Amino acid sequence: MGMVATWLELTTLWPLGGDGASAHSVLWGTPMKLARWIALLPLLASSGCLFADFKTTLDRDFDKTSLGSKQGESSAQAFLWLVAVGDAGAQAAAEDGKITVIHHADEEVVSVLFGLYYKQTTIVYGE
Repeated sequence: MGMVATWLELTTLWPLGGDGASAHSVLWGTPMKLARWIALLPLLASSGCLFADFKTTLDRDFDKTSLGSKQGESSAQAFLWLVAVGDAGAQAAAEDGKITVIHHADEEVVSVLFGLYYKQTTIVYGE
């Protein structure tokens, strides 16, 4: 019963409000309360919404991939959803590593608080 009581106590918090109603009306309540729950679902379902730091490959033919002896990086950043600066392109990354032939590319992403701060880095490997 402690688990059920805890769930019911939690459901009486925002967005539904604590009016002491039955479990059914507390969970679904008025159409406005239901709309608030529906609006929260994408936020609750998105992974990494508070903090994300991951690296992924941009290459598709792994059987032919060789990293090469050089590595170059380029980045772009966004702040407060208002300002974005930088060049995260492959050409800028190749110039950074003095690479003339790109063999492989990776992408690294850091995102904080739904993109309040966002950084995308392109990493290229080659000769």
